[in-house]
Amino acid sequence: MDAVTFFKEKQRMTKECTIKCYKCPLSYEKNEKGLACSILERYYPEKAVEIIENWSKKHPIKTRQSEFLKLYPKAALKDGVLAINPCELDSDIKCFEEDKTCYPCRKRYWLEEA
Repeated sequence: MDAVTFFKEKQRMTKECTIKCYKCPLSYEKNEKGLACSILERYYPEKAVEIIENWSKKHPIKTRQSEFLKLYPKAALKDGVLAINPCELDSDIKCFEEDKTCYPCRKRYWLEEA
């Protein structure tokens, strides 16, 4: 896990540190070292990364696309993104980009976290 992914996943896991500490896998109660998360990260970074990697594997990011594919697993993909233009599903949706190929719109819409 690279540093950027670590921080993004930590932010997602802790809901920007708004969850109660006792619920957090990095907490002194759960991190197997009995240390506050900031100290754990400083002195045992490998352990902090391991904790966040394990949490991430158990809690994959849910996107509109991943949720749609649960219902329609054989839906067509184009370049890894659903081949359905968002504006075809909702008339209130306008193009996100100047590029009229629709790919940027589809990518932004379908890969947005649900």
